[in-house]
Amino acid sequence: MASGPRSRHSSQGPKPCFPVTFLLMSPRPPGRTYSMSTWVIISWVCVAILTAVNVFIFLKLKNASEQMLKMAFPNAKNMNEALSQMQGLMGGRGGGMNPFGGMSPKDRDAKLKEAMKLLQNVKK
Repeated sequence: MASGPRSRHSSQGPKPCFPVTFLLMSPRPPGRTYSMSTWVIISWVCVAILTAVNVFIFLKLKNASEQMLKMAFPNAKNMNEALSQMQGLMGGRGGGMNPFGGMSPKDRDAKLKEAMKLLQNVKK
């Protein structure tokens, strides 16, 4: 063996990368080494757990939305039927409501002039 200064990692193998060094602030015992694969496995286990939680929450929300759909449209068997019923309720125009529906042109003009005056008064 050569005499002289030795690094503390020279007898323990290669120096670990930053995340492992950051997590293991104390010096490692001589017989125990941590490899990056341990942390990769731990991170994938965390990803699997979070994914399972996410899927569980998604399924609960899906069931809740289906229950609300059944309450709102009891005769609908699926989402397409519920949407067609909703469009039928809204006048069959894809959900758009016309605030001037059924008015004569003179009444519309009067309403628009009244609205314009109201806007001008609000701006003052």
